[in-house]
Amino acid sequence: MHSRFVYLLQMTLLLGIVMTAPSVSAVTPDIRLPPWHKLESRILSWDGKGDLVIEIEMHALKVRLHALSAKIGWPKAMSGNVKTAHADVLEPGGSWKSSHIAHAPATFDGWIELDAAAFPDATGLETEIRQIATYTEMMRAVLLNEAKNFKTSIPLGRSIPLHLDENIAALLPRELLFSPTRSVGTQSLFFWAPPGTLGTGPVADAFAAFRKAIHDQDDSAALTAIGQLEKDISIMPAGDVMLSFKTTDGSETGISRVVVLESLTANRACLEVLMNKSNALQNLSALAEQAKNRVSGPFVATNLGVFYKKTGRSGDAVTLWRQALALNPAWPLVRTWLRDSSGGKK
Repeated sequence: MHSRFVYLLQMTLLLGIVMTAPSVSAVTPDIRLPPWHKLESRILSWDGKGDLVIEIEMHALKVRLHALSAKIGWPKAMSGNVKTAHADVLEPGGSWKSSHIAHAPATFDGWIELDAAAFPDATGLETEIRQIATYTEMMRAVLLNEAKNFKTSIPLGRSIPLHLDENIAALLPRELLFSPTRSVGTQSLFFWAPPGTLGTGPVADAFAAFRKAIHDQDDSAALTAIGQLEKDISIMPAGDVMLSFKTTDGSETGISRVVVLESLTANRACLEVLMNKSNALQNLSALAEQAKNRVSGPFVATNLGVFYKKTGRSGDAVTLWRQALALNPAWPLVRTWLRDSSGGKK
């Protein structure tokens, strides 16, 4: 539970699966090498039935990388390609991609192992170390000695969460995802209201009231509960950056309070449109632009597209759904809406 909690802290604060070079074990925690790589992963495709493709991308930042490799360790529930992809050299500023295919169950919540490795060019890394003015002479000497020892690949991978269902796939835990909750015509609106218990005391009570209101489609009560949640979270100690979340199976994780508040903001904007609040559609449109780099981003864009479709603005709906799919391509439900609304074009 502890490692999962720490991972959610890192991920939800950074809002992405982006990994940079860790300190080498021989270097003390206060002496860090300059960043030399970035590792990203994304789902390229998911058909909602079992065919899954995940891409790993490694970036060389300011130094050349050698002996690159990447593969995915699939869980027992999946049958996938376990071959390791290799590249000899990656020049500074470049990137290297590899695709990894698996057949997965139609629904899945768990973890996959991203197994990657590389090592930085010693000469290039030494040059970078010498150029950083904030290093003391002692720090510089330690790091230069470390750089000389890079001769074999350094493991760069980690465990990452994976959620699959017939509607969507995401490299996120289920607790962070929005779900299709309210039908509007032939589409659905997505709300963040995961099953479980958020926080304790007043926060837990307000979240339970919010989930009930969403289930009952009582929009006024849902807005009231959101307001109470925001108030209760705002008076939490500043150091409490995480809120506990207990799932229906009894396991406990942590969610960044920033992500919780951003998700509640997305819920509020959608509810206000449903209630015909003044300027609500314009506010949701502005939020769709602001939220592009947030967990809530694709869901805000999708909901705005649903409202546009309802009011006859089919072209604008198509644009928003394409934006949502650019943020998360592994979304069979929205891809179907896009196909049906654009004459078969994806």
